[in-house]
Amino acid sequence: MAKFQFSTESNGDVTVVYLQSPRLDESHAGELAYELNKTAEKEFQPKILINMKDVTYISSAIIGKLAAFQKKMNQDKGTLKFCSVSSAVMKVFQVTRMDKIFTIYGDAVGAMNAFRAGKGK
Repeated sequence: MAKFQFSTESNGDVTVVYLQSPRLDESHAGELAYELNKTAEKEFQPKILINMKDVTYISSAIIGKLAAFQKKMNQDKGTLKFCSVSSAVMKVFQVTRMDKIFTIYGDAVGAMNAFRAGKGK
């Protein structure tokens, strides 16, 4: 089992979460949920961008955690966006219809511009 790897950085009022593990599976689900919730609790009405440029595989358990986090962000009046999603992960999002739930941008620049413009709440 590969160790869950991620990092965060602030970009103005947006917290960028970099998921750096190529494979996100059941063994990472608990830690992913913990880290995302911890990040969101630092801000009132948080703005979070999840950068998935390094992720090539995602399991249903991870999708469940991301969906639960999206729901929490909505309840907290926060904004969650995704960017740099690989074609393999995008196919999983499409099959599970999460592409209709998540706000997804092709790259970080597009997502940050949308945050600045107030789009996609």
